[in-house]
Formats: sequence, C-alpha cells, structure tokens
Amino acid sequence: MCVGANDVFLREENMDQRVLTVIALMKEDPKQALPLSRLAQSVNLSPTRLWYLFKAETGSPPARYLRTLRMEGATALLVDTFLSVKEIIAQVGFSDGSHFVRDFKRIYGVTPTEYRKQNGVIEPGRFDATNGRKDRPRDSKKRQ
Repeated sequence: MCVGANDVFLREENMDQRVLTVIALMKEDPKQALPLSRLAQSVNLSPTRLWYLFKAETGSPPARYLRTLRMEGATALLVDTFLSVKEIIAQVGFSDGSHFVRDFKRIYGVTPTEYRKQNGVIEPGRFDATNGRKDRPRDSKKRQ
C-alpha cells in the first residue's frame, strides 16, 4: 500500500529537519527530476542514509513519495482543468505516458480518463459548441 503524501503532512511537526528539507524540495517543483544523490547532497547525507531516514520518517522511500506528489497533482489537474491527459503527464513530470497510466490505474483503480469522468467537476459536454454532435457547429462557415 502506498502511503499518501497527505498522511505524511499530519506528522511533519515531529520529523527530522533533513527529511522536511527534502520534502520541501520535492514540493517546490514536483516535475523536476530529483535523483536521490542530489537530494542527499542537499542535506549532507549519503544517498543510502537519506533513503533509510526518509522511509523511517514518512513510511515510503523518496522516489515513491515524489511519485505520490505527482499523482496527486495529476488528479487535481484531471478534475479542475481541460488539459489533455498527455499535457497533464508532461506538466506533472512523468516522461513515459504508458508508465503513468499503468501506475495511475494501479493506485486509483481506473485510468486517468475514467477518473476524470467519475470525479470531474467540469462536465465534458458543457462547453462543447457542437452539443455532442460530430458535425460542425451551426455558426461555422462552409468552405467555399
């Protein structure tokens, strides 16, 4: 089971300051590539020591925590924007679309598109000028 980033927020006041620093770096720009070595260097720890400390404090390894932050960002974008799934994938920092969809489905039980349909506040046809028709809107001009 993946520990959600929200679960960790509740325990932050008692966390090691170095772990809080790493979490702040992750939250600053979740789409940025953050290798463990660079995170470790930022808090003067070896990568191995940071991995163990981070997992002990948060319940998940740094890479999983970052992936969870990205997934939470993706769910927010799916519900609140008209961005395509491809645009969301790029915006939250995933480089491989099929990997993202597979992980998303494993975590949430549905594909990103299905998630948007089930949870979207924005109704898909609400701003559709064609009112669901496949043809052109009435006010469009025919080609001459």
